[in-house]
Formats: sequence, structure tokens, C-alpha cells
Amino acid sequence: MRRNSLKQVLRSLRVAPLLALLILVAFVSPGAAGAQTVSFARFPAGPNPKSVAVGDFNRDGVPDLVAPNNIVPSGTVSVLLGNGDGTFQAPLSFAADSGPTSVAVGDFNGDGIQDLAVANFNSDNVSVLLGNGDGTFQAPLNFAAGLGPTSVAVGKFRGVGMPDDLAVANLASNDVSVLLGNGDGTFQAPLNFAAGTSPRSVAVGDFNSDGVQDLAVANRLSNNVSVLLGNGDGTFQVALNFAADTAAFVAVGKFRGVGMPDDLAVANEGSSFISVLLGNGDGTFQAERRFGADDVPESVAVGDFNSDGVQDLAVANFGTDDVSVLLGNGDGTFQAARQFLIGFSPRSVAVGKFRGVGMPDDLAVVTFFSTDVFVLLGNGDGTFVILVGLWRQHP
Repeated sequence: MRRNSLKQVLRSLRVAPLLALLILVAFVSPGAAGAQTVSFARFPAGPNPKSVAVGDFNRDGVPDLVAPNNIVPSGTVSVLLGNGDGTFQAPLSFAADSGPTSVAVGDFNGDGIQDLAVANFNSDNVSVLLGNGDGTFQAPLNFAAGLGPTSVAVGKFRGVGMPDDLAVANLASNDVSVLLGNGDGTFQAPLNFAAGTSPRSVAVGDFNSDGVQDLAVANRLSNNVSVLLGNGDGTFQVALNFAADTAAFVAVGKFRGVGMPDDLAVANEGSSFISVLLGNGDGTFQAERRFGADDVPESVAVGDFNSDGVQDLAVANFGTDDVSVLLGNGDGTFQAARQFLIGFSPRSVAVGKFRGVGMPDDLAVVTFFSTDVFVLLGNGDGTFVILVGLWRQHP
């Protein structure tokens, strides 16, 4: 079947929201021995989900999902509680502020219950939703950030034992806002640190191996990643910049194994590849190494998809309706990408064990042209339960 024809079929499958829509489809891909029929799971979220994150919001030991719905004037977040078998319950909706784009999970009032922090692009702030421990959340508390917040991450920038803090990448003000937590669910006024041009994503790591958390920021228009080394008191040093083509999203991993310095994986929105920057352990990074994904990579997540103890990558490709899976070799290099077709222009991917500890890593994906969350269940060998037979490998 031609790719365009399949895309039309996928778009035609959008129906009224159900608790879980399981579609059984059979196709023959070029070179395949025959038709392969598998489950394709999608679960309703909310209008225009922008990203997806994983937590345990009702304290049952089962991973749940949360997706910010990028709408104005009043945005929301959708929470999907997991059933423990790879399926999810109907979404619960909670208010945020205008144009939420990114969500992170932390414990902001020290009660052992997971809370949410949501970056709101249109209202230049972060909404903090304190968890009740049963999968519901309290009304949002809003705290100022910079101009056009696009990404939020949780860290402990003042050391272990201190309250959770927030880092926010601000697209319009070309900086990162750091909001230090008071430990009661409130935050101090933002401290702003310069990044590159049009920061799109922020991630937390320890890049100079001093036990203090640092920041990595993907800068879309300056084609680089800014690394801001932490001082341990909630402040950060002047950014060091490392080239990465059309950087739109950054994730932290250890692609050379435990005990090695933190590395970076970057989704390059204006290309068809990702960049991997291997850390030197002193806050600097080697030149980017490029690995093929597919067109318009929007997001990248780190997992272990073939259960070999080596970190792998999953990439949401906006331009080609699929997710790329790149298996790691353990030396900072990756195998050729396998593509798993979803449709609807994927924009964000997250990793979780939706069937419990000991099971293979799974993926959750949100897309531009759907109000659903798509769930890909891992087989433990680097493949996923989706429209198998349509995965392909780049030459």
C-alpha cells in the first residue's frame, strides 16, 4: 500500500472519543512475507495536546499520563490514569493558564504526592497544580516566568534535601527562568539566565560531574545547545554553546553506560536527523554526531527498548507521521532507525512501563492532528506493538 493511501486511512479512523480505541488493521509492506495484524491503541486526551509526560498521580504504582492542551484563552491539562495493562482511563481535565505547552512532574510541597508544573506560552507563566494523591489536582497557582515559556523541567538546583525547583525555557526572551521552590507549593520570583536564540526545550543533568545539577537548552534559531553549569545555590554560570543543527528539543542520557559523563540527544526540527553530543565530564561536549531519524524531528526520549541495559532513543517525527527508534550500541553511537507509523504528525514522545515494573519500555505519543494519546507497547526487542510490517529501516 502506498504511504499516502495509508495516511488517508489513518485520518479516516478518527471517531468519537472512547475509553480505549483498539484498531486491528492488516497491511502488507514492501518486502514483507505477508500481512501482519496487531493492536493500535489510542486514548482520548484533550484539544490540541502539545506534549506528554509520565507520572503516578494516584499512588497505585501504575504509570499515568498527563498532556497539556494548548488552547486559549484558558488551557487545560488532561490526566489519564493507567490501568496497569497498557490501557488508560478516560481523561480528567484540570485548568492551567493560556496556551500550555509543556508539563513536568515533581513534589513541590513535600507531601510525597506528585504535582504538576505547566509552562503557559501565552500567559508568560507557570501553573503549579498540587496533587491530591487520588489522580486529581487542586486549582492552579500561577508564577511568572519569562516571555513565551515553551518548556519546563524539575530539578534540585540547591542540592539534595532542598525543595524541588523549576527551570523554564522562554522562547521570546531568549533565556531560562529558574524558580526556586519554597517547599510549600509556592515559588520565588524568577531568576533569568541568558541562553541562545529562541529556546525551545530545557533539560536537567550533571555535566561537569560535581554533583550539582546543570541545565541544557535547545535553541531553535541559533542552531545550538546552551549548557548552564549550576553553582549549587540556584544560580547558574554564563552559558557555554555547542552546535546542534536546528535544535528543537534536548534530552539527557548516558549513552556510554553508567559511570560515564552525561550526554545529550537533540531533535533537529529543520532536518531528518538527531544530534548526539557526548559529554567530556567537565561541562563541555564533543562535536555533534548525526544519526538519521525521519523528517522534522520534534521530540526525543531516552529508554531501553531491547532490554540490553544500553540506552536507546525514540524520536517523534512531525513531518513523516512516525516514531523513529534508534537502538544504542553502548559507545555513544546508534543503529539505523526503525520507523513505526502512527499518523497525524507526532509532536511529543515519552517513555514509561505502562504494564508494570519488569515489563519492556513502552511509548506514549501525542500528535498535531489528533486529540488522542497513542500508546506503543514494547516487545522488548526494539520493536513495538503497532502497525508492524510498516516499519522500515533507512539504507
